[in-house]
Amino acid sequence: MQTLVYLMNKKGVELVISTTIVIILALVLLTMGVLFIRMSMCKAVLGVEAASDLGMSELQALYSEQEGNVVVKEITNEIPKQSYYGVGFSIKNEQKSTSSSFRYTVDILDLQDCDITQAEAREYIITSRTTNVNIAGGSSYADVIEFKIPKDAPSCSLKYRINVESQGVLYGSTTFSVRIKDPPFFRGLFC
Repeated sequence: MQTLVYLMNKKGVELVISTTIVIILALVLLTMGVLFIRMSMCKAVLGVEAASDLGMSELQALYSEQEGNVVVKEITNEIPKQSYYGVGFSIKNEQKSTSSSFRYTVDILDLQDCDITQAEAREYIITSRTTNVNIAGGSSYADVIEFKIPKDAPSCSLKYRINVESQGVLYGSTTFSVRIKDPPFFRGLFC
């Protein structure tokens, strides 16, 4: 009889140990699943895959749709909070025979309905706001202005301007809008 009680206690201990191991494994897998979902939901979002991917036909279409030597891929850009986003633009060197040096500057033009300072609006730009480039005659240069919108940014609209100078003289400019919106539900939940 004592051996029967001893065996039942031993089986009970084994059952408790097995249950504990299963619970620990379930918690580890649950944690890994949440981390995986969080990483996939919180990935950077780029509006433009890469500046070099702007093909010549796409550039020609941009120049025919927009006037001037400086064009942007999307004039209005919606960017969710807590994400990265790229605004593509291109500069065309109208001088067919000579290479020229250009300097472009990106800055805030209008805060519109945003209750922030111009300095805060400038901080949303994470790439260099001023860059010098050399463009061969008759060629175009494309680049991406990268934005990172913080979690606590207000939902509002901003207007930015790209000014391009050549030899200290304004060569061309264009504007684009950034509309900051709330992130999708799952991104707001996990990020």
